[in-house]
Amino acid sequence: MTSPAFRAVQLDDIDPVPVLDGQLLWRPLRATLGVRAFGVNAYTARAAGDLVVEEHDERGTGSGHHEELYVVVAGHARFTIGDLMLVTVLRELRGTEGVDEFPNLSALVKRGEARPAFQRALSDQLAVFREHEPQGEAA
Repeated sequence: MTSPAFRAVQLDDIDPVPVLDGQLLWRPLRATLGVRAFGVNAYTARAAGDLVVEEHDERGTGSGHHEELYVVVAGHARFTIGDLMLVTVLRELRGTEGVDEFPNLSALVKRGEARPAFQRALSDQLAVFREHEPQGEAA
């Protein structure tokens, strides 16, 4: 018996699997369609503003180091790295009145620095400097 040349399915017809304590709804598209050559999955939100993709870094340990494609089928989504960029700028302003006099900004920096994605990005950036560090005595 041969399998059909194609198969169509609606995302809502795939039973969702709650992940991350129910924050995300994973729909196992790959298993449903029998795809074996590459990964393909779907995540849906219960309501507007809900998390659809968890924070992650495809270059990190255990990530598989693969590229990902995101497609918004209905509604809209916002993907940002803005908070990481903002924390980087605010770190440069430490010790100035611009950050120190506003506890909410100091707290934002602290939370941002604690994020694994920020720590990996900073480590990657600093690795370049470590690799090219001058050898011997300072001039």
